[in-house]
Amino acid sequence: MQMARTFYPWWNKGLDAEFWRKTGLMMLWCDVSWHSPRDEGERQICQMALDCLNRSRELAPNIDLPNEEIGELKRLLEEQAGERPSEVGVGYRRRNLTQRLTCTWSMKIPGYFYETAEDDGTHLVFWFPGRTVRFTSFTVDNKDGSKARTWDVLKKRGGDKTDGGETVEIDKEDVKGRGVIRWTSEEGEEYWQLQGEAYTYNGVAIVTVCYDDEADKAWAIDVFRSLSCGKQED
Repeated sequence: MQMARTFYPWWNKGLDAEFWRKTGLMMLWCDVSWHSPRDEGERQICQMALDCLNRSRELAPNIDLPNEEIGELKRLLEEQAGERPSEVGVGYRRRNLTQRLTCTWSMKIPGYFYETAEDDGTHLVFWFPGRTVRFTSFTVDNKDGSKARTWDVLKKRGGDKTDGGETVEIDKEDVKGRGVIRWTSEEGEEYWQLQGEAYTYNGVAIVTVCYDDEADKAWAIDVFRSLSCGKQED
């Protein structure tokens, strides 16, 4: 009970400074996306968290609040923040989160990335300036309607040309995959691209990770290799 009292605002009987502090902190940890708001809903969440913390300070000027995060939140509301948020500090979405994707796939992607869906939701796009992750998946059936086994597809494609790109492998119990990193260009823009495929029992995932800075290569590889898949339909 004492542990719960430390974190949850509803343990305070009145709307005192401690209630508002805990409410604001809870919103910073769970609700704030740590990117500039893209719509009114996200803006309201940021403003509400800030209002809670401001109210706490009004009631108790010397109360301990996360001043650095408050300053960051103000900059986000002013739409001045295009830089990546720090991976330390208050807020789960500053860090990598396991994102649930289509079918039973998942992948670890920074929680502060913007998310959009394309082609009736079959293609998911996660992005932040300088980085983009695209994902789609599908299952494979045999001609007789039974579920196909895709494990051997990767071996059959082993001779595909990499055009001088660097090969990246996934070799897990539940997922096998291969990707290739290349410097590429499209519509006058140049960037690094890791394009790969991953296979599970009867499922296939196609992933494209794009990044502007070569220093993000390790990040792109980690994202690709974080692919995981739950039990597919028998």
